[in-house]
Amino acid sequence: MRDLRADIKDILEKYGHKVVYVRQDKRFRCDCYSERSGEPMADCPKCFGTTYKVSIRSCLTRRKVSVVPETLPGARRVSPLGNIAATTYKYYMEHDVAPQPGDLILEVEWDGEKPATITEKLYVSVPDPLRGDTGRIEFWQVYVRLDWKGDNDDATLTEH
Repeated sequence: MRDLRADIKDILEKYGHKVVYVRQDKRFRCDCYSERSGEPMADCPKCFGTTYKVSIRSCLTRRKVSVVPETLPGARRVSPLGNIAATTYKYYMEHDVAPQPGDLILEVEWDGEKPATITEKLYVSVPDPLRGDTGRIEFWQVYVRLDWKGDNDDATLTEH
């Protein structure tokens, strides 16, 4: 029987690129969160404006422009001129990434093995686990949309 996890790993090593994955820990609020307003500081240098404590890691991925169904959360926005479709992407990731809605993917410029500058900040809308015949998660298909890059986001990379 073919090992899809090994196949995906080989494909990503050959055709993928490295990103920074930002995982929220929803058990702990960031210090920037205001109980009064119920809002985080949008450009918080600790949590990327997510409200929660975060951890970061690098991982290999493959990205495609995605035409998403209108039912995906946050995929459509209303502007003064009418409805517009936001730019959305689909990422393929290995099984051990286990993405969650609200996590972030950062497209970055690398300085060797260190992330240097964020070029795009993307919000995970829908993580879709793709399973093999036995029900085991073989890899993830992750739908994301562009998110606002905060003034302190580049500095936050060095914070972690």
